Amino acid sequence: MKIKKFCPVSVCCQLIAFFVLSASTLFAVAIHPLDPLDASEIESAVKILRAMPNFPKEVLFSTVQLNEPQKAEVWNYKAGDKFRREAFAIVMDRTRNKTFE
Repeated sequence: MKIKKFCPVSVCCQLIAFFVLSASTLFAVAIHPLDPLDASEIESAVKILRAMPNFPKEVLFSTVQLNEPQKAEVWNYKAGDKFRREAFAIVMDRTRNKTFE
């Protein structure tokens, strides 16, 4: 069995996919596309990352924050519109002395 290496690009893609797919539950949380992630959104992002195969166990999440939408999405936003939410994370693997985004 070949073990895949931890891929930071995959992390970002999976986070984006999660927030796009679960957007219906996140719409009610944020009022504006630039509102920061709330505690439940941050917890969800961390859970998704930790559940990934081959994700290092001894990591430190130095940052989990809103991955800001494109300017056009913000400019076109009107109160009450639905919008997607994405997270950006910086993860430090202390055992390998590496940092991933």
